[in-house]
Amino acid sequence: MEKQETFELNNAPLLKEERFRAILEALPDTILIVSRQGVILDCIKSLPRDDILPAGIKAGSSLFVCFNQETNREIKAILAGSSRERDAMIKEFCLDPVRRLYVELRLIPIDSSQYMITLRNISLRRQAQDALKESESFYRTIFETTGAASVIFTLDTAIVDANRQFSQLSGYTNDELLQGMRLEEFFLPEDLTLIGEFGRRIKTQAGQEGSEYHEARFIDRQGQIKHCIVYASVVPGTDKGVASLVDITSRREYEEKIIYYSFYDSLTGLYNRRFFEEELKRLDTMRNYPLTMILGDVNGMKLHNDTFGHQAGDKLLIKMAETIKKGCREDEIVARVGGDEFAIILCNTGSREAEQFVKRLQSLIGAEEINGIQLSISFGWACKNKVADSLDEVYKQAENMMYKHKLYSYPNIRTDNLYSILEMLYDKFPGEKEQSEKVAGLAEMMGKAQGFTPQQLEDIRTVSLLHNIGKVTLSGIDLFKPESLDEIEWIELKRHPETGYRILSSNRKMGRLAEYILTHHENWDGSGYPGGLKGEEIPLPARIVRIADAYTAMINPRSYRDALTSEEAVSELKNNAGIQFDPQQVELFLEKVLPQL
Repeated sequence: MEKQETFELNNAPLLKEERFRAILEALPDTILIVSRQGVILDCIKSLPRDDILPAGIKAGSSLFVCFNQETNREIKAILAGSSRERDAMIKEFCLDPVRRLYVELRLIPIDSSQYMITLRNISLRRQAQDALKESESFYRTIFETTGAASVIFTLDTAIVDANRQFSQLSGYTNDELLQGMRLEEFFLPEDLTLIGEFGRRIKTQAGQEGSEYHEARFIDRQGQIKHCIVYASVVPGTDKGVASLVDITSRREYEEKIIYYSFYDSLTGLYNRRFFEEELKRLDTMRNYPLTMILGDVNGMKLHNDTFGHQAGDKLLIKMAETIKKGCREDEIVARVGGDEFAIILCNTGSREAEQFVKRLQSLIGAEEINGIQLSISFGWACKNKVADSLDEVYKQAENMMYKHKLYSYPNIRTDNLYSILEMLYDKFPGEKEQSEKVAGLAEMMGKAQGFTPQQLEDIRTVSLLHNIGKVTLSGIDLFKPESLDEIEWIELKRHPETGYRILSSNRKMGRLAEYILTHHENWDGSGYPGGLKGEEIPLPARIVRIADAYTAMINPRSYRDALTSEEAVSELKNNAGIQFDPQQVELFLEKVLPQL
């Protein structure tokens, strides 16, 4: 036998131990052999740089100086045989929080009296795990708090995760969403292609980065449609996609309003002037000739505003717009191009056809009324027959015709409207007509007594008949109640001279009489209303109507008092001469008029 072989046989146990130790030394672990009493019998340290064990630990040291109390209790229980663990204990714990040193401890029985403990530095693994958890927590936080409604979905759009915002947007709870609901269920059919196409891209581009966005209509649990921007991307390294939805419904509504107000009149709903002009340019082609413009100006607009207020005027414009629209075909352009001006565009329509069209429209408009007043509008029209014709010139021709029709027809209309208002007054206040006629009779007698001309007599009679026309707008005031008017009612009543003034001012023929209506409640001493005029600052016709109106009112009963006798009324006139009434006109009334009654 060779010497080498003889050496190996004689020293076999030693060699095995050395090899075993060499293997243990190569392991990335610190290995301890301990007794049941916790005494370290052997210490095999690898990677000493890990510093898992305290300095000075060696054979004979107590194991329990190495670890914390909790870990020591568990080790002692196993060593004493009182632990439920039969074979081994595996435990991970933080050995040094400052250095973030994490250790995996394995306690393995060797025989009845010895145990092997392996200690492995798992700090990097734990740090990686912690980082992963941190990352997951970070992205979960973003997922939940981003403000966007977000979902994670599979290739077939099955929802596998959804944040709180998506639940709020959809109206479904998270549990409901994860019970087999699909993202495609929330979109209009015509928008589904976007989702489907993206699903196919996920299938072919799995694991690739990239994102895209689309605008789509989202349907919530209640069936309400919401406009959303949908941002979608592939989740890297997976076969899933993530979609984030931003609700832009309010923005879309705002944008639609902007578009609407850019081309439509907000009051009438017709096209506005801007759209009319743009559409006129667009239609200005030979295939549309003759191209006809019809312009209309509402009659009595100022009178209506002055009488009933601007809100009533708005209602008139709305009614006029509705009526004009009713008289036009669906494809014909009808626009409000000014305050009380309307315009119509007719393609392939000559002047004669336009005239017939206007007649039909006028008939339709004339059958409507608002606030007891017949609707009325003056139209003019002109045609563009060839390319050389200027649109501006055609517009001007239509406008000139419109004003010509207004000039010749509207005076009569205004007068008719005036008397329509007067009839409304008589309907509203029974007895007003009789009272006004009595006042007119007395005022006319006073005018004759001082030599008024026929025109002056006609004026004083007209003013007397119309002096209370401003009362037509009174509302909420009972002039026939048994008690006197309260302060607020008096304030409202005292506005009627001003209203009457505005009504008459809108009538060209009677506008010169408006001042007499305005001042018929002024007093000689300046204590009257609305202007506080005094003496001869008050027009003579107003002073006459003041006396005639006062005397008539006194000798007629009121709901809150009996009628005065003629003698009592005369006494009141005398007592208030120089205060309420012109003293000379009182004297004339008593001497020249009263004896004739």
